[in-house]
Formats: sequence, C-alpha cells, structure tokens
Amino acid sequence: MMAALQLIRAARMRLLLGRDGQSAFFATLAMRLQLVEDPAIGTMATDGRQLAFAPEFVLQLQPQELLGVLVHEVMHNALNHHLRRGARNPELWNIACDLAINPLILNGGLQLPASRLLPGEGSYAHLATARCAEEYYQLLLAENGSLPGESDPGGCGKVLDAPADPGIRREMEVEQQIAVQQAQTVAMALDQILLYSRCSINTVRHCWNVAWQHCQSQHSASCCGTRIVCWICRNICCFQTALTGINWFFSNQNGPRLKGLPNR
Repeated sequence: MMAALQLIRAARMRLLLGRDGQSAFFATLAMRLQLVEDPAIGTMATDGRQLAFAPEFVLQLQPQELLGVLVHEVMHNALNHHLRRGARNPELWNIACDLAINPLILNGGLQLPASRLLPGEGSYAHLATARCAEEYYQLLLAENGSLPGESDPGGCGKVLDAPADPGIRREMEVEQQIAVQQAQTVAMALDQILLYSRCSINTVRHCWNVAWQHCQSQHSASCCGTRIVCWICRNICCFQTALTGINWFFSNQNGPRLKGLPNR
C-alpha cells in the first residue's frame, strides 16, 4: 500500500530533520535501505540492504512507535545482527537481538510497541540488561531450549540473514562498517554545530544584557526619557557582536576539531 510506504518515508524524514546527533546517525543508516513491501513478512525485517515491511503492520502503529521500529531495524544492521547468527536458531536469535537493542532504543527517548521484548520485564524479568545478543542467546537456550512459536514475538521487526555467499557477506560487512562510520561522522558534526550554535546564542544573550546595562548607565540621563535611543544602542551592540561571532566561526582555522573521525 502506498499509504504504508509514505508513512515509512515520513518517519525517515523525521529522523533526517531531527535536532541532535542521535537522529542524524539513525537517519543516515535508514536512508540507505531499500524499502520493499512484503505482506508475508508480518511486521518489518532487514537483511542489511533492504527494509521489508508489511503494510498492515505499519498502518496500525502510532507515529512515535513507527519511528522506534525504524530505529530498531537500523540497530540490527548497525550491530551486524544479519551477519552474526551463524548456526543459531533464527527465531531465538531474533529474541536475543531484541533483548540487546530495545533497552538502548528506549533509553534514547524513542518509543516501541507495547509487545516489545525487554530484559527485566515479562518473561524476561530475570534477565539483566546490557548484554550482547550472543549472551542472551546462550541464556535463553540454557533455560529451556524451547523455541518461540512465531517469527517476530516482539512485534518490533526482525533481522534476516545476509546471503550465504562468503564473498557477498564480506562485501556487506565492509559496506556496513563504512555506513556506520559515515553516520557517526554526520552525527558528531551535527552535535558540534549545535554546540557552536548554543555557545553563540548564549554569547549574544550575554552581550545583549551588557549592552542594555551600558545604555542604562550611559544614556539614561541624556535620553531625556526617550527610550528609543537606548533601544538603538542596544541592538547595534548586539548586531555587531553577532557579526563578530559569525566572522570568527567561518574564519577560525585553528578552532576545535572533531575527534575520532575516519580518515576518508
């Protein structure tokens, strides 16, 4: 259905227009996935290159839940869950992966459907958080060895295996590594820009207040009760300060630089 496709595109755009590095990170990874409609998938699924979705599932989600599910699928890829299963049972592997990433998504301020799986809740109340998917898999397998009766018990989307061909898998692993590095670069750059912006705004506000105090002390007696002179002085001072800050921002070549970025 076109309606479901448009909703997913809108969710990606919301990430793209987010106001922090986290949104930029997920948006960069989400935009590279090819959207494929597949009613048989039941919910959503990704294999590292595609994002398959069932229209009925997408249409029943609230906007914030859809955003969380989209990030859920992106996290599967970012952590190479589609390449790490090995000989493990695919359904139990999906549960283990969900238990590993869902706490991170919720801690990031996003929402997931009520059916989502979490360590410390429901059937997994006895499991601790902050474990990797392989650890959760071993714990689940050691408890009873039973397999889930459905392919996506968490209802948040699942991860599919990458193709079995070793050459393709190596290629996808390199692709994903580069994609994550690029997403981190974008996220760090945006956070740095926002940091500069906040500092600039705070500086201008401070100078604005200083200018106003200067006007009160220097011009109040000579203005003869006419406040417009003080207002003009105040705005000229702040405007000059803003121009100075902008010129510095674009001309300073020795200012703070981002750290930990790939040399590419």
